[in-house]
Amino acid sequence: MKLPGEIEKLIDSGTPVLLEFYADWCAPCQQTSPILEELAHQFEGKIRFVKVNVDIDSTLVEKYEVYSIPTVVIIQKGKEVSRLAGAKSKQQYLQAISLLKQN
Repeated sequence: MKLPGEIEKLIDSGTPVLLEFYADWCAPCQQTSPILEELAHQFEGKIRFVKVNVDIDSTLVEKYEVYSIPTVVIIQKGKEVSRLAGAKSKQQYLQAISLLKQN
């Protein structure tokens, strides 16, 4: 688990970050997590995947205005590029990731 300050440093870095807001008790989150873990391996070294447990880290939940879970927020250069709320397919996550600008 990363501390909020560590996550903020990642967000401010040049590497894109995908924040996965979830809870252990959330059934849709349990469906989504394996897909995102697979994508984390696929994009290793290109995108940082960070899991944020909403029951533990309310600071980031408030900052990113997360009202439902699972929610995925993709950030590049400190700015939100894409947001997906609810359980989505692998293809939908890939489409959101494709919005990242290649530098």
